Amino acid sequence: MIQTLYKTCQSLFSSTCKEKGFFLVHFNGNAGILRCPLTELENAKTLLQKIDTINNTSVTINTLATSGTIKSLLTTSLKDEKF
Repeated sequence: MIQTLYKTCQSLFSSTCKEKGFFLVHFNGNAGILRCPLTELENAKTLLQKIDTINNTSVTINTLATSGTIKSLLTTSLKDEKF
């Protein structure tokens, strides 16, 4: 997932994930958390929507929730996810 994220970011924005402030906090093979600055929220959503294959497997990425902090994301919006 990380390599796909990095490659897609570079091709889409001509910037690295680090330059954009994107950081994959957690990915369990089914769901994940991507940290980003508020100013890059729409770009982060676009980046995730552009990813359609990971390790030669077709995928569809959906944004389940956004939050101001990871703590509130885990305690409210994604409390049923297994992280």
